[in-house]
Amino acid sequence: MSTPIVSDQELISNYLAGNEYSLEVLINRHKQKVYSYILLVVRDKHLADDIFQDAFIKVINTLRSGIYKEEGKFIQWVMRISHNLIIDHYRKAKRLPVVDNNSEDGDIFDNLRIVDDSIEDKMILDQIYEDVRKLIDSKEIILSV
Repeated sequence: MSTPIVSDQELISNYLAGNEYSLEVLINRHKQKVYSYILLVVRDKHLADDIFQDAFIKVINTLRSGIYKEEGKFIQWVMRISHNLIIDHYRKAKRLPVVDNNSEDGDIFDNLRIVDDSIEDKMILDQIYEDVRKLIDSKEIILSV
């Protein structure tokens, strides 16, 4: 006689009621699909491990906070979280300068990729310079008196 399959919603309810094992069952039920998707996209086992872990940390935090609204689409929700974490990873990676310290080409500074400031960054910097100029000018007036 086989045991009936417990729905994702029941597992979530049981977990929120204090049954930690229900969360383990829920993760084990979907881990292969979620992890395979992440690995397929990022093509790096260590990065996939990190994103997978981050995804389920986010799932747990959201479940505990009571924000999650069950609509029978738990796996789709987890896949969306995973997808967004992948996108976030690549956005951050794109903003960071890339340095290849194994290069035989010599100086490490030759390998830095310079990232242009955005218009907003330039406007903020211009405003800071203007404020500093005003401070300096006001100090010169005070010192000359």
